Amino acid sequence: MTIRNYGTVADRFLFQAPANITGGIDARYFLQPAGTEISATATNGGWTSDLMSAGDTREVRIQIIASNTNLFNLDLVFTSTSLTDPTKVDRVRMRLLRDDDNDGLPDAWEQQYFGNPTNALASDDSDGDGFSNLAEYIAGTDPTSADPTRADSYLRITQIQAGAGPSLTITWPSAANRIYTVERASNGPGGFTRLLELFGNPFQTSYRDSWLTNPPPSFYRVRAELP
Repeated sequence: MTIRNYGTVADRFLFQAPANITGGIDARYFLQPAGTEISATATNGGWTSDLMSAGDTREVRIQIIASNTNLFNLDLVFTSTSLTDPTKVDRVRMRLLRDDDNDGLPDAWEQQYFGNPTNALASDDSDGDGFSNLAEYIAGTDPTSADPTRADSYLRITQIQAGAGPSLTITWPSAANRIYTVERASNGPGGFTRLLELFGNPFQTSYRDSWLTNPPPSFYRVRAELP
């Protein structure tokens, strides 16, 4: 989890772990990159950051052992509150997904596409489209379809549309709970650089790229990852 000072002045922030969970939560919290554990304070009133300048960030790694089945039935809410202005609160909601065979594919996803919560193999390419089942889960696409006429069959840029001036818009199939990174390379399909990261929309997401002058030949690709 990233704690960021979005304000214009230096501030401290109170990070608080989920509370009032039936059966409790078996979690540990570590500051990155040092790895300093802050579990005792995060779970007992909250951990307070050092003074952070405007725009600065702190990273908290959260380690959860899902031995409590109640955790699969609710959203876990983590908060970061400004001490200068307590009305400014960032909330991160997380839901644990059951994975009985520990293959990285949630049981509900395997049930949806393969009729059983443990039927699919993460490394298999069940539909023969060049993407493993794990890659399809991460991309939010259908692991049982290689139909190129269906946008949700596999992750790729499905539309490129020229715009006014030196600009274009690319579109790709997406899911609302995935992070997509758009990358661009010039003059050849190598040396890609990141343009932006964004959460996807349901069904599809678009990105408009523009230049001040006529651009060189450009190549684009889209990567997907879990939040």
